Amino acid sequence: MALKFLNKKGWHTGSLRNIENVWKAEQKHDAEQKKLEELKKQIQEERERSEFRQLQEEAGLVPVDHDSYRNKWRNRAPKLSEEERAAKLREMQMDAEIHEARRWKRLKKAEEEDVKEDTRAKQSHSVKNFLDVAQKSVYGAEKGGSTTIEESVRRRAYYSQGRSEASSGNAFRR
Repeated sequence: MALKFLNKKGWHTGSLRNIENVWKAEQKHDAEQKKLEELKKQIQEERERSEFRQLQEEAGLVPVDHDSYRNKWRNRAPKLSEEERAAKLREMQMDAEIHEARRWKRLKKAEEEDVKEDTRAKQSHSVKNFLDVAQKSVYGAEKGGSTTIEESVRRRAYYSQGRSEASSGNAFRR
């Protein structure tokens, strides 16, 4: 009875949680082994069937099965005549030219947009960067740093503790 505290430890092998986890892992392993055995059995049956079929074909009892994986020549593209080949090449060339023209249009448009964006950025140079404005407003230096420490502490307390007046008085007390 003096070692009950061990059951509360995560590493203790006698705790119910660990026993349950081991049982679940064993069940999972057994299920995987069953699946593997079934797959092995299916593969063996398929091999036996294919060997039996091949023996029947060799004996002439069953007509020869022309599977596509056995006859790769069936998967080849048919031979084209010179005229068909030339027509196909012309079509591919026209498609390539159209694609290239569209690509150049997209590139030119993107370049023009970049130039416009640069000119807008140069014109709006007097307007400060968003991050600079945000940083100054966070640290209370928007108006040239004229805010006092008391104001910045009060502002931080207000935003960090919520908007209630009761909690702003106790913002930095512990």
